[in-house]
Amino acid sequence: MVIEQTLHGYNMGHGLLASSLPNLVPEDQALLFKMSDWTGFHVLNADEEDSYLTAYPLPSKKYYAIAKTWYADEMERAGCVWTHTLLIPIDDISQEFDFRTISRSFHRPENNNFYNYNSSLEIEDEDMKSSEEIPVFKNFDVISILFLYTFLISKNKGACLKIERSQSELQKLVLSFLQYLPVKYLYDTLLCTGTEAPRKYGNELFSLQFVTGGQAISMDNDTPWEGKVGEENFNEGIRYIINQSLKDEDETPYLIRLFSKDIGSDENKFISVANLLRLLDAAMTQYVNASRPDYKEVLQYIFAAFPNPHEGIIVKNNFYSERIVKLFCAEDEFLYDVATYKGMDKANMALMGFTKRLQNLREDNISDLYSLVNEIASLEESNDATIAILTYAIEQLDQNAINPIIESHWETMFPIISKDKDFILKCYWLEFSNEHFSVFFRSLSSDVADGFTKWNELLDKILSANCVIGDEWASYIVNQADDSVGKILDFANTKDVSPNLLWECRFNERQCLQWIEGQASFGINIIRFISYAIDPSSLVVRLSSPSMWRTFLNSDCDGLDYTYYSFIFQLSFNWHDEYALLFLSHSLDRIYVALSKDQFPQKEWEKIEPFTENRGYIFEWDKCKRLCAGVASYLKKCRFESEVIEKISLRNKVKKQLYKMW
Repeated sequence: MVIEQTLHGYNMGHGLLASSLPNLVPEDQALLFKMSDWTGFHVLNADEEDSYLTAYPLPSKKYYAIAKTWYADEMERAGCVWTHTLLIPIDDISQEFDFRTISRSFHRPENNNFYNYNSSLEIEDEDMKSSEEIPVFKNFDVISILFLYTFLISKNKGACLKIERSQSELQKLVLSFLQYLPVKYLYDTLLCTGTEAPRKYGNELFSLQFVTGGQAISMDNDTPWEGKVGEENFNEGIRYIINQSLKDEDETPYLIRLFSKDIGSDENKFISVANLLRLLDAAMTQYVNASRPDYKEVLQYIFAAFPNPHEGIIVKNNFYSERIVKLFCAEDEFLYDVATYKGMDKANMALMGFTKRLQNLREDNISDLYSLVNEIASLEESNDATIAILTYAIEQLDQNAINPIIESHWETMFPIISKDKDFILKCYWLEFSNEHFSVFFRSLSSDVADGFTKWNELLDKILSANCVIGDEWASYIVNQADDSVGKILDFANTKDVSPNLLWECRFNERQCLQWIEGQASFGINIIRFISYAIDPSSLVVRLSSPSMWRTFLNSDCDGLDYTYYSFIFQLSFNWHDEYALLFLSHSLDRIYVALSKDQFPQKEWEKIEPFTENRGYIFEWDKCKRLCAGVASYLKKCRFESEVIEKISLRNKVKKQLYKMW
């Protein structure tokens, strides 16, 4: 690392004597001049070096200045000082840089030899290791250190402390404070170990300074916080950092430096990182029988400090890594914590390599994946990770594994599977319970039919579940499934079937007639279907064997409407033999009575009207007479004798009317 330096002192007045960086901007030069002048402080102890330390940022924000000032008592003029300032490039401060060792680089000029101050200093990282055997914080009351450290990280100003310790100790103290601050905090941190009156930076007081005059408080005796504040009153993260700093070998400053870019100069971010380090240390040093810190605490601190997915990348890359996560919990527990953390989002999941970790869990221990998915599916609330786990399970687990999870956690799983086209095409849902199958199938758009192949299985499931379906699906199924009409009519003959599915069979009239021909009996659903769906006057019906309709006649039962009798009446006109009489005998009286009472539906009248006859002298509105006239004319045309009237009607009024029309 390259550090620049300047030397200020007396030369016909206080001024710059040497510099390795002569092209500093004027604002920086002016501040260096001001800060390098004497503060009025003298070390009174003759055995101690008469010096003090000043630390502050330059206005350009490029350098952090740490200056050591010696009283130049060898000069004839009173108040002369030598000030050697080290200019540390803030952007170049590495993890290994140690402020506590910077004091080795200060040199009081001798014999007016200023040449060496015109050269930059090159300091290797390996030379930065602190040689202090005992951390300086140990020499002070821990509450005082906690108080001052908290004061600094809150970026407060104006802490004036009495000079009650040696300069050597105070200089080590302020350098140690600098060592435990994130890099960006240097822009707001101003320190001085010796001044007669409080110093200012612009219009603000220094952050922390040791003064001989004015209102100053003691760190050692009768502190304002004595008896009023305990360690428990400070944040756990701050306490952790200070407690770590008391150890002879403490790596905490290097970790703070690692995360400095993420922290910036934000107090909340710093405190969160401090707590993350505390949790990490606890996870690494746990006793065998002690419980590990909950990883969900890690997530809480990360999201509290870095709610934006693009913030805290270094922190997240480390604390999301498998290397660190495994110190806290097993991988399935980690995935559960992520899936149950309310603020989790896809951007943070990407930083975790979330999908890859799911894949690894499946490969390493699929039973843990089953357990995880079951737990996640039982949650009442979800986040992006919850959906990702359940979606992954739907994609990767086989039918025997995923179906029980789906059905056990239907309310959670249904919204996911109903939108997953891959799952839809895998057809695992054909094995759902009838209730869940019906709900799921009704949610499907007919758009997915293009890639569907299991039409036979789908038809069987719809029939067994008695699932109501739409017109488009009904059309697809009837046209795609094998022997669909026969299966549907078989089922409908004894049980309820979706009306749309049954009604779709009407477009396959020949198959319907083939099925009808092979039946020994008909249930009421089939009778209604035939009555409504089959055209009794169609060519295919007229070419069918009249004997096949005997079963249809024998299936007459209560609950049938006039459509049934209208259908049979129309069948009568397809043949010219005894079958015509048989069908008339089964329908004529029923229709006549209904017409006489004005109970016969108009739509059914429109069907049979072509088979009636208006002879002119019969009033057009007298449908009973028209009915009888049409029947009489047809029978005569078929060369029947009038005696057949006795076969086709049991009602005297009907027979009388027929004889009259004959």
